[in-house]
Amino acid sequence: MTFQVVSGPYAIAIADLNHDQILDLLVTNTVANIVSVLLGYGNGTFAPQNSLVTGIMPDSIVTADFNHDNHVDFVVANYVSQSVTVHLGIGNGTFLNRCSYITTDAPAALGTGDLNEGENMELIYLNCGNSLINVFLGYGNSTFCRAYTYMDFDCSASGVIGDFNGDNHLDVLISLFGSDHFSLMFSDGTGALGKPQLFNSHHQSLMLVLSDFNGDHGLDFVVSDSQTDVGVYLNECIRCSLGRKKIQTLEFSRHPDDLCVAFLINDSVKIK
Repeated sequence: MTFQVVSGPYAIAIADLNHDQILDLLVTNTVANIVSVLLGYGNGTFAPQNSLVTGIMPDSIVTADFNHDNHVDFVVANYVSQSVTVHLGIGNGTFLNRCSYITTDAPAALGTGDLNEGENMELIYLNCGNSLINVFLGYGNSTFCRAYTYMDFDCSASGVIGDFNGDNHLDVLISLFGSDHFSLMFSDGTGALGKPQLFNSHHQSLMLVLSDFNGDHGLDFVVSDSQTDVGVYLNECIRCSLGRKKIQTLEFSRHPDDLCVAFLINDSVKIK
């Protein structure tokens, strides 16, 4: 099944954008410089797209409630215009442009989570040009301040946030496009991150998605690479820093640009 967007679709975010308990899609279009909004009908099909103008070459996108109004908002990284733009949801599938933040270099990836445990959502944005990781602390009103900057080992292609070592603090996992490695940075719950730790991947890593794939309450992940593979990695030791093992490789005819995770039972789909 195929749905029309505009030009150069790159990243996808999934959320209920209009409070109808049906999942909708947000798609960045790097050539047309827009985000496509496709509202779901609940039967696997979607309404024709609505378009929102972004900066130049929008790539990564994340969703959350950034201003505590119980509506889904989104943030997009604009690679060429070197900015991060916050779009506030009204609750009916439409959005407002709130503000833009100028970045130090081309932002290649975004992540979001409550890193300092202050009940507000923080942002991380990853630069490919200078290999920097930037942490923006959220004020809870859709505005942010830059708090921490870290040097990573290589160009960052994707970043995800989760508790990887079971200490109830959110950590950051980053795929490094320029090398066959992942970078894992542990947090102490203040918003600061520890020294990056490396572990090997198979090829140049691209997009990351988190979930518990084997039901052991450990946070696992899948990753696409620069070839045609998607690798599944299980968390072998919740309290260990690098206790992860690749258990399966899924091959595709072309290299996948983005990933999402779904749980399918009896023809029903729950998107994670």
